[in-house]
Amino acid sequence: MPVRIEGPTQFNLLAVWACHSKPNSFDEAGLGPLRRALTAYRGFIKQLPTVIVGDFNDNVRWDRPTKPNNHGTNVSELTALGLRSAYHHARAVEQGAEPEPTLYWRNRTNEGPRYHIDYCFVPESWTKSISSVTVGLFEDWVGLHLSDHVPLIVEVNP
Repeated sequence: MPVRIEGPTQFNLLAVWACHSKPNSFDEAGLGPLRRALTAYRGFIKQLPTVIVGDFNDNVRWDRPTKPNNHGTNVSELTALGLRSAYHHARAVEQGAEPEPTLYWRNRTNEGPRYHIDYCFVPESWTKSISSVTVGLFEDWVGLHLSDHVPLIVEVNP
């Protein structure tokens, strides 16, 4: 969902929910929802500084050579657009090495399957202005049955 943010700092926001489990999740070329959105909204992304944030439903841990929708490929395309993952920049961790999960899958317990699949990509020039990146606590979100995800909160003053 493309949104124009007006205020002291104007920027574009592309909100993402990349669902890979529906029959129409991939096009004929095997491109998934994020890559299709990056193609469709390329002009929008280039108009103003852009933040791309949301549930990407992906992680480089699941990348495979024959899989057309690899997260690493998506990250490379975002990097080519001048965007950086706020979490990975602030935490100085590589993609796939995230110690904090954002999704508590299936049984929604702290001991069950947990993955980092939510991201916030900001313009590279904003990375110097990131004041904090916080991952919500299991107890406050999943434990209270509000979601199977916890929020990823990025504070930046561009």
